[in-house]
Amino acid sequence: MTNLNASLDPADYPAHFPENDLSLRTQQGLSIIHNDRKFSLDELITEKHRMDMWLAHRVKGELLLHLNEADLSDDESKAARMLDRWDNTASIDSVGSVLFDAWWNTYRRGGAIHTQDWTATAPLSTPDGLADPKRAVDAFKKSVLDVKERWGAWDVSWGDVHRVRHGDVDLPLGGGSWRVGSFRVCLYSDAADGKRVMNSGDGFILAIEFDDVPRAFSILAYGQSGRTESVHHDDQVKLFAEGTLKPVSFTEQAIQETLIKSYHPTTK
Repeated sequence: MTNLNASLDPADYPAHFPENDLSLRTQQGLSIIHNDRKFSLDELITEKHRMDMWLAHRVKGELLLHLNEADLSDDESKAARMLDRWDNTASIDSVGSVLFDAWWNTYRRGGAIHTQDWTATAPLSTPDGLADPKRAVDAFKKSVLDVKERWGAWDVSWGDVHRVRHGDVDLPLGGGSWRVGSFRVCLYSDAADGKRVMNSGDGFILAIEFDDVPRAFSILAYGQSGRTESVHHDDQVKLFAEGTLKPVSFTEQAIQETLIKSYHPTTK
């Protein structure tokens, strides 16, 4: 299914191969390229740093319909209206993403998830629906309480909770789990101060425009050096947090312009 115009027949593969399906993250990626659009290098880099939670585009509307019919407290009603206004992203300033993420992690553990599982006949619109509306509403109510208890309010922004910490750098970070269909994948673990700190996910990114002289930009989020005393241990973290890449040098002139130190072992 990597090319939706010419999908491969699962019957051509042995039984020990995994079943064919497309994760929500893969679906978001395919939604970017399954068209006749031409990308500039800058546009490609912008798309790489998409913050959309693809799952929200799929199920948020149905969740809001069930919440509209439910008996909600004043706080729960306000939280539902906030979710309705939310931009469906895990960007650092987005308000609603923390609650949505908490709701999904509660709801998905309770049994059947979707009314329609993924199918090859509708590869970019399934899975879809909420299999258990009552459980979805109950999970929302629980998440409003849980988020408020854990972080002081149910309307905290993503960046209030999620951080990247490496070396001397401590910054808010956008990006979420593949479970919610984030194209920019950042996975987190709980820190002692209650924040969630990135521990895996996107780390190395390289975007190239091939020409007589290639033009390229890259990032190595956790630094070029594992030595904490090195300036290159954490000097790329801020760029990564900001969704910025650094230029790659291909020519002698470009190398000389960014040269820090040169070494000539054969020179006496």
